[in-house]
Amino acid sequence: MSLCAEYKGCFANKHDPKLYASVTLDLPETTAPPNCRIECKNQHGPATFNYFRLENGTICRCGEGPPAPFSLHHPKVEDSLCEEKLCPGDTRIKCGGTDYIKVFDTFI
Repeated sequence: MSLCAEYKGCFANKHDPKLYASVTLDLPETTAPPNCRIECKNQHGPATFNYFRLENGTICRCGEGPPAPFSLHHPKVEDSLCEEKLCPGDTRIKCGGTDYIKVFDTFI
């Protein structure tokens, strides 16, 4: 499966402000990296969303920039912490966790 996106890592997302809240999409039946990427790219408005994240199994969020790797509130963590929730759109893939997000660069 070609994602046309680059995995940037797993990040903690326990504190406000949450990362990439520019656009939040709840995709309860279709969440998977390719679908989130497409939905972010299809959003209308002046912003170009170059990053997306998967959170809590069904949440796709679109953003304009990457998280800071040494952020106090959103540190990069072990990838295994993002392997909690299955993606409904492709159950072979995990879509983050309750307080952990998978971040991707769309590089388009």
